[in-house]
Amino acid sequence: MTLYRANPRDGVAWITGGSSGLGRALAKDLANQGYAVAVTSLPGDPADTLIVETAQMSGHVRSFPCDVTDEHGMARTAAAIEEQMGPIVLAVFNAGNYIAT
Repeated sequence: MTLYRANPRDGVAWITGGSSGLGRALAKDLANQGYAVAVTSLPGDPADTLIVETAQMSGHVRSFPCDVTDEHGMARTAAAIEEQMGPIVLAVFNAGNYIAT
């Protein structure tokens, strides 16, 4: 079996629930490793301080506000990340990921 290994040069790491807690720590670690990191959090839950904290790291962080329970919003967010930052090669779904019915 061959395991997939994501590489910072290959594209973007996308983290939902990335503005606080475990997601925030992971975003900082990945930015430090050189990844371009897209962070999704609820609108009104800004990742501005995370962006400032990672500004001097070899990678960088951008914020894409979205509610993960909004199926169409998530599709638009994924498309925006790939259009603005490049292909998503690593995704960490750290926030609640069910679709509201």
